Order: sequence, then C-alpha cells, then structure tokens
Amino acid sequence: LSGFELSQVENLRTGEMQDLTGNLTIYPNPAQNQITISANAKENSFAYIYSFNGMLLKTIKLSGELTTIDIADLSSCLCLIKVEIGDEILVRKIIKE
Repeated sequence: LSGFELSQVENLRTGEMQDLTGNLTIYPNPAQNQITISANAKENSFAYIYSFNGMLLKTIKLSGELTTIDIADLSSCLCLIKVEIGDEILVRKIIKE
C-alpha cells in the first residue's frame, strides 16, 4: 500500500455507500477480541481492516448475514474497516481496546 493516504479511504463516500449504511452493522465498538459484521453479504463480499496510517491489517471474506472477526491479535488502536458488498463500499472507524 505504498503511497496510501487516509484521505483516499475517506473519499470513498458515494451515494452507493448510503444504500449500504442501512443494511450494515459492525459491533461491538469499541471491541477487545472480536467484532461482528451483520450484513446481507453476497458472493465476493469482503472486509478490510486498516491501521489509521493506512497499513492493511486483515482481509476477511464475508459469509451470510453474520461474520465474526477475531481481532485479539491486533494492538490497541483506532482502525478503519472497509466493507465491500457487491459494488457498494462503506468505511467505518472501529476502536480496538
């Protein structure tokens, strides 16, 4: 991710993401050992967890309505999670305690 800047992630906000907002829940936030993504995941749906400085920490293939992600191995940090379901993309902040 050479040359990655936070502003590039924040600029992903489009009208399509607003459609996804009502169908996506990420909890708990803050989290200690795991987070759950509740969404109607389609084939080829993924979540990516980035450190706040843009380093990719995890890539997760979403499956079904609930996907639990183990984050126990991550250091305490403020992270960004980018969720891609079909052509829709949503970026949220999560706190790893």
